[in-house]
Amino acid sequence: MPEVEEEFQHTVEVWTVGDLKKALADVADDTKLIFSPAEEPGSDLAGPEQVAFSAGVSEFYNSHTRETYPAFEVSLEFPPGTYYRRVWEG
Repeated sequence: MPEVEEEFQHTVEVWTVGDLKKALADVADDTKLIFSPAEEPGSDLAGPEQVAFSAGVSEFYNSHTRETYPAFEVSLEFPPGTYYRRVWEG
């Protein structure tokens, strides 16, 4: 079965600085900040051109201390646009 590239439209609502300010309004100043980069299926992390599309406080687990802690997580994604993905024909 040969591998081919298929074009697809990726849509994501990109956050603005205003969206981020609203999300941070009630978050304590000493809350840890975590960024979750986009990951392309079947490959490494995405490049530097990523956009924020969601954020909020979540509980995180530190495997070294075995403790959980609250952190403000900003999730990143590929920018909206036309992309190609590999598919198997057959």
